[in-house]
Amino acid sequence: MVMNISRARIIPVSCVLFAVLLFSPCALRAETARLADGTGMHYETAGSGSVPVVLIHGYAMSWVAWERVIAEFAPRYRLYAVDLRGFGDSDKPEGGYELVRMADDLVEFLDALKIPKAVFVGHSMGGTIAQHIAVRHPGRVLGLVLANSLACNLPPVGISDSVRQRLEGYGTPENNARLLRSGFPSSFDPENISPEEIERFVQIGLKASSAALRETLEDLFTAPAVPGDRFAGLKVPVLIVISTHDRLATFEHAVALSDAIPGAAIRVVTRSGHCPMWERSHEFTRILTEFLQSSLPAAAASN
Repeated sequence: MVMNISRARIIPVSCVLFAVLLFSPCALRAETARLADGTGMHYETAGSGSVPVVLIHGYAMSWVAWERVIAEFAPRYRLYAVDLRGFGDSDKPEGGYELVRMADDLVEFLDALKIPKAVFVGHSMGGTIAQHIAVRHPGRVLGLVLANSLACNLPPVGISDSVRQRLEGYGTPENNARLLRSGFPSSFDPENISPEEIERFVQIGLKASSAALRETLEDLFTAPAVPGDRFAGLKVPVLIVISTHDRLATFEHAVALSDAIPGAAIRVVTRSGHCPMWERSHEFTRILTEFLQSSLPAAAASN
């Protein structure tokens, strides 16, 4: 368990962080990959090491959710922080927002960049997508990190009245902004986020198409469970990350994934809500780095 005694409020992102990103060994480069159906996938890449690590954002977010992790990450890994189709600065096609389709998108992303295998690090919805990659395309996975993710091997949660209201409400910029402003605060421990940061994430969420917001949310809560034996056959290192103050992805889901995946480890980030990579980025990055160093030592040492 990761112990962190302090509960000081995280300072909002400032020009200092952007200077770190600009001049650090992990300086970012914005690129676009073209998927098989022509969809343009925006991504930010940093580092030059031999181990490719694909960072997959959660619902209504973008690559920016990984900004603090990227700023702290060792340059010996090649980082690819993607914007999923329909989100951030990626193209917004009319359809293709089933989570299994998005999993296939990321394999096509590897194909476009001629990357044989990668470590996939998924947060929340991104963790659900990473699970689908692992069971659908196991040969493309070097390792798996599932952060604050629902377990795909559990029965779907189903559509609650509040989720149904969100599904029916998306459609106009005004409605989308209202729903995002009401929803984003629940993703964070209030001690770890400022109003300015919440508004920044709202503006990022407003880049998403209404179809993407609606259809991915519905799929998250209704997609049928993945049979447990699909997970039992995984032969790669797997890390499951959960937070003590997460109101969305619970310990039940972390334990269910751990029980289904042979050798999977669980690490706990204390005093964090649903987004530890933002709320406790130093601890999250340390956990991730330790996992990569212990699980892929030969690949990491080769650079």
